[in-house]
Amino acid sequence: MRRFLSLLLFLFAFFLAGVRDAEPGELRIGLPRVPAILDPATTQDDADRFLYPQIFETLVRFRDGGTEIEPGLATSWQPSRDGLTWSFRLRSNVRFHDGTVLIADHVVLALERHIVPDHPLRPNPPPLWTKALSGGLGIVRGVKRADRATVLIELAQPFGPLLAMLAHPALAIVLPTAEGVTGSTPFVGTGPFRLRQVDPGVIALEAHQAYWAGASRVDRLVVREITDEAVALGDLLGGALDILLPASLPAGGPAGSLPVRLVSAPTGNLGVLVLNANREPLKRKKARQALALALDPTVITPALRPSADFARNFLPIGFWGATDGSFYPPLNPTRARALLGEERIKEGTTLTLLVEKATESPDLAAVAQALRNAWAVIGLRLVVQIESAEAFRNGLRSGDYDVALTEQRVPVLDPDSLFTPLTSLAAARDQRLVDSLFRAGQVSFRPERLRLYQRAQTLLSEELLWFPLFHSLQWILVRPEVRELRLHPSGTARLHAVKVEPTKVER
Repeated sequence: MRRFLSLLLFLFAFFLAGVRDAEPGELRIGLPRVPAILDPATTQDDADRFLYPQIFETLVRFRDGGTEIEPGLATSWQPSRDGLTWSFRLRSNVRFHDGTVLIADHVVLALERHIVPDHPLRPNPPPLWTKALSGGLGIVRGVKRADRATVLIELAQPFGPLLAMLAHPALAIVLPTAEGVTGSTPFVGTGPFRLRQVDPGVIALEAHQAYWAGASRVDRLVVREITDEAVALGDLLGGALDILLPASLPAGGPAGSLPVRLVSAPTGNLGVLVLNANREPLKRKKARQALALALDPTVITPALRPSADFARNFLPIGFWGATDGSFYPPLNPTRARALLGEERIKEGTTLTLLVEKATESPDLAAVAQALRNAWAVIGLRLVVQIESAEAFRNGLRSGDYDVALTEQRVPVLDPDSLFTPLTSLAAARDQRLVDSLFRAGQVSFRPERLRLYQRAQTLLSEELLWFPLFHSLQWILVRPEVRELRLHPSGTARLHAVKVEPTKVER
């Protein structure tokens, strides 16, 4: 952190030497990677999730600041009574960037390329999304036109997270270019910005004048690939960039006195503790309660910052399905010791903490040390075993652990993407929990899904089989001239709604 802050102070001195005036109406963006071929189906990382929604749009989308679904290219939708057929009604005033009016046939073509194995537009190699939607075990049986403005999506079985999946940029509605699917720009979209120029490592976009949601406040986007992050920070501070999505989080974040700000948002990813309720001493509920009572956020948080927040619940505030209040009871180590005493669990009892080796922030080894310190207060000794992903999962299957620490990554911003994989990490003793989560993943009626997920979270807080520990954060660095920019949990920002107020600093 000291080295990074020293670098920032050096760059701040560079900034004070002079700032280049920004072009009016232009946003200059630095990304860790710029795709060579612009196909949203290949969305795989933060850079893609930030870039593609500026050009391509989906049938539905997430509301600002949360994961509630709102209309996108479709204005309304309705599942059948059996949940196997969804009907989507399209907007009437949408045009692709080449002037083509959006109709149901375009949606069918765009989605079928993920479903039909030998489709001429099928992504190659097929990404995770395409594999999930197609094949013998695929979610979607077919997509067809009901009329010019209505699309039917037929499912192999009821699938509650369908809307959240359709909001992912990989399932954007695209139109093949007139030249055919060749070169770096095989598709056109309907988004707020259209392609103006594509060069190696640089993409220039201009506002789509016929955009259905209204005129953009920004005229142009210039996106370039960052090959040296230190140089990119200098460009940001010097005025050559307006927005920077760094490949790694600057330790400590930018100093408050510097003329840039950090904009962050929670992701759906969850750091979770899985408690082995099948062996002593955590077989006893009072022992699990003692761990919860002694989990001190002030001890855990320093090990998480600045890449994650301590989790009070399984889902961050603002996420659909999140519960109110806190999963954890008020910190009470005295009561925790008393509970251990009631169960005759001796001072110095050893617990094994199995940790999945992390390749990204936060550092799970540091988090494990913080847990060791927190639970030492109530007389428990934690032995930490850091293992590869394969060894970690083997350990879970064998049951040779007391507590396991991992980060559950959520590809779709829906509770199902979090809870369903967790049920496979460890067998839950409470069949009510398993049944609630299974049912919630198959129900189409959203209020009923919400009831089931909140019931599951209530059961988890009662039985204490899993502890939510941290929510990972994402971030961008932004110059002060860029106003009203909000980073969404999905990893994008609605740049057409951003204001740019250029400032001038005398040399």
